Parts: sequence; C-alpha cells; structure tokens
Amino acid sequence: MGKEMNKSSDDSTTTTETAATESNHNTSRTPRLFIKEMVMRNFKSYAGEQRVGPFHKSFSAVVGPNGSGKSNVIDAMLFVFGKRAKQMRLNKVSELIHNSTNHQNLDSAGVSVHFQELLIWMMVNMKSFLEVSSS
Repeated sequence: MGKEMNKSSDDSTTTTETAATESNHNTSRTPRLFIKEMVMRNFKSYAGEQRVGPFHKSFSAVVGPNGSGKSNVIDAMLFVFGKRAKQMRLNKVSELIHNSTNHQNLDSAGVSVHFQELLIWMMVNMKSFLEVSSS
C-alpha cells in the first residue's frame, strides 16, 4: 500500500493578501502552506477515487453529521503524515483498504494531499514594535 504527497506544478498557484503601505511601515512576505485538496483511493469508507476540497486557506475543522466520514478524512491525513495503524485505532494497515459487498478484495489504497503556498503580506510598523517590545 502506498501513500503519496504531491505538490505538482498545477498546485503551485500562489494566493496573496495585500494591505496598503504607509511611509512609516515596512512590508515582509511570510509564506505558508495550506492543504488545498485531498484525493483518496479506496481508503476506508471511500470506494474508488474521492476528492475532498478545495479547503479554505483557514481550514481548521472537519464538521458534519454522524456517519458522514469526518474521522476518515482525519485518518487519511494521519496516514499521509506517517501515523501508525495502532495510533489510528486499527490493528493492521490493511484495515485502511476499503472493503464492502460492492468492492471486495481491493489490494491497495492511497491518499494524496495537495498543498498550495499562501503568501501573507505583513505590515510591520517598527516604531510600534519597538515600543511594545521594550515595555
């Protein structure tokens, strides 16, 4: 069973947030990555290929009604980022492969996480910074 982390050229679109600059402010760019989308193939309750996303740049929670697959989305992230099966409430890794009456004997599962770079333009007023840090 494999797992993939893809950051293809299609996913390298840059989003920017800007603010007006004033003469007594310096600007600095702070890049960060956020999860743009996940693709799961035969992973837990998801048969075939399922795309989850696009996620908002401030994504911080998975919500939904009981039985909607919230924990499977989180388990997919844990799988990609290296958690062991026992740490995900499983006895063995093969339990991550989808198994249902319509899709029996599948031999693999996979999860891809696609990232996007977000550039945040930060306004730094050095005078205010110095006043705050010296108090």
